Amino acid sequence: MKLLHIIDDLAVGGAQSLLHSLALVQKKKGIDVSVAVLYDDDGHYINDLRLKGVKVISLSRKRHPRNPGNILKIRRLLPKYDVVHVHLFPANYWSAIARMTLGQAAAMITTEHSTNNKRRSNPVLRAFDRYIYSHSYSYVVGCSDDACAALDLYSPGSRNIAISNGIDTRVYSEAAPYPRSEFPGLPDGTACITMVARFIPSKRQDLLIGSLRHLPSNYHIVLVGNGPRKEYCENLARELSLEDRVHFTGFRTDIERILKSSDAVALITEYEGLSLSSIEGMSSGHPFIGSRAPGLTTVVEGAGVLVENDERSIAQGILEATDRRQSGAIAGSCMARAKQFDIRNTEREYGKLYKELTAKGDRRTKATTRG
Repeated sequence: MKLLHIIDDLAVGGAQSLLHSLALVQKKKGIDVSVAVLYDDDGHYINDLRLKGVKVISLSRKRHPRNPGNILKIRRLLPKYDVVHVHLFPANYWSAIARMTLGQAAAMITTEHSTNNKRRSNPVLRAFDRYIYSHSYSYVVGCSDDACAALDLYSPGSRNIAISNGIDTRVYSEAAPYPRSEFPGLPDGTACITMVARFIPSKRQDLLIGSLRHLPSNYHIVLVGNGPRKEYCENLARELSLEDRVHFTGFRTDIERILKSSDAVALITEYEGLSLSSIEGMSSGHPFIGSRAPGLTTVVEGAGVLVENDERSIAQGILEATDRRQSGAIAGSCMARAKQFDIRNTEREYGKLYKELTAKGDRRTKATTRG
């Protein structure tokens, strides 16, 4: 089988992390897998894929993912593959339009990596979404049951199924921690809470920072990632006189070691698809604190600590998770839950889907099957 993944880029993000892990496992299983990116950022994921023998096709060295010229570039690729798996917007639009202009092409699926996005509130884009989902894609895959349920309401005419995203849980459970004095240079006796996420409006690093006002002074927060709201959060920490207790690391390639070096891991967010950051955190062997939010509640409930998006609720959840009398039990439950989302399970389910498409051809009839 010749398989092509198409994605906007391979910068930091849940979809990018999923694709990186999935492509590596698929190659180990003997699949002839390639990855096409609308923009080549020459970053960690791209370089690692190339180093490990996965072919990466760069459609552009410039960050112009919304350039319609990508349609022609994708159009030339499609006939060379048996299955095409598309991730993110606008890669899903350009790939759909490219396929519409071909008489014969590979079977094509797309994965929705969130329960919501801005297009769904735009009447024009909403109508176009529904059209391309039902006319260009053999399946639209929700990255979780919640994401698939949202798809059924949003695009009932497309063939929607659920396949949970996953990670290589062993990378995080077996990671070597840094000595506390080395990263992030915290004093002895510090309780370190880490959050890994892009600084965008739906991620609420600001609430996590504010929660420090309701916690003992030995509690510190480590925020990993970059994004447009990072400067705002840095300013907020200074305004609240918390700059000595909030540590901004920027982009890191050693997430597993950072998580292993923490006392607890948190993700405060408005909504998720299936949060790989939460699974990474739960795999680390530490308690996990997550927002009671769409796409995250079902992953965390019954394992980690769920909180409302309120500073006091977050602070209370952190205290509960780091209480020595129960932190070990919470951490154990989190690790058990994370194993359900191992990348090998994800690869197996996608493998079944690919085989169905290549064996039976591209049939876009409505289905209600759940993966």
